[in-house]
Amino acid sequence: MTFSKGRQESGSKARANSKKEERSAFLTLIRERSSPYLERYVLEALCRLGRVDLALERMRARYAPMIRSRWTTLWEEFPTRGTSNHAWAGGPLYILSAYVAGMRPIEPGFAAYAVEPQPGPLKRIKAVVATVRGEIRVRFARRGRQGFGLRLVSPRNTEAHVALPVEGIPNPTVRVGGRVIWRDGKPVGAHRALAFGAPRAGRIWTCVKPGTYQFHVTAGRKRAP
Repeated sequence: MTFSKGRQESGSKARANSKKEERSAFLTLIRERSSPYLERYVLEALCRLGRVDLALERMRARYAPMIRSRWTTLWEEFPTRGTSNHAWAGGPLYILSAYVAGMRPIEPGFAAYAVEPQPGPLKRIKAVVATVRGEIRVRFARRGRQGFGLRLVSPRNTEAHVALPVEGIPNPTVRVGGRVIWRDGKPVGAHRALAFGAPRAGRIWTCVKPGTYQFHVTAGRKRAP
């Protein structure tokens, strides 16, 4: 079977138009009409793209009627339709702990896990995740325009992969318990409970053993060679 060039071009244009219409319909859906179930994935996509600011803005706007209502439960649909107590509307709870606070498992049972906070416009974050190995506690607080504190309580038999969000902080200096452990773009000295990975994506990565850690990150000055 053969087709003329005109038919082929016509078919290509039709497919392109169809894809364009599908994309437009999809964008309309996620902007205006996604259900609380789908909303979890929209918020997660925004966080994974590094747009936590948009995820939080959207979360506030879409869930505000639920928070303001006399009910203490989450609804099945936007606005209030279906049941008034529906588990699938709890997506933001996962998003806040897994992406904003940044606590996500790397290995089963949180034997190894990530602490990769993405605060966006937030000044403070406080979160607790219960695991089979004990509670993981994270507290984040901005300190001025170019610094922050991060407190981590990591339970026994775990390994935490901590990502310190230093993008926008010039020549960051990192302290743990008052001791400088990172300065001028490299580790300083040795710490028995810490191991550093290569900085990437605006973050300084460190692997920590169980315990309590207080990280302080501040802007530093480049030392003369």
